[in-house]
Amino acid sequence: HDALPIFETETLFSGEEVIAVGQIICAVVAETPALAKRAASKVKIVYDNLEPAILTIEEAIKHKSFYKPDRELEQGNVDEAFGSVDQIIEGEIHIGGQIGRA
Repeated sequence: HDALPIFETETLFSGEEVIAVGQIICAVVAETPALAKRAASKVKIVYDNLEPAILTIEEAIKHKSFYKPDRELEQGNVDEAFGSVDQIIEGEIHIGGQIGRA
């Protein structure tokens, strides 16, 4: 399950635990679409609920549930840039959904 990492710490397929919607858990390879469909219908997956269910960023912060490693997007000298601007606007933004790892 550790083939083709996207980042050094990420894997293509989940291991023992699925922690996010959309996380890849298996693949079916077949010679025809009909055989692939038949094979996929034989895959049985059982999920156990993880507690606590964390559905919002606020719940993730409360439970200190974060993906590791932390990632930051920076370009140039950020401290210098903030020191040279006339105004800094801070706040929060909420987006309806996201696709990603998992």
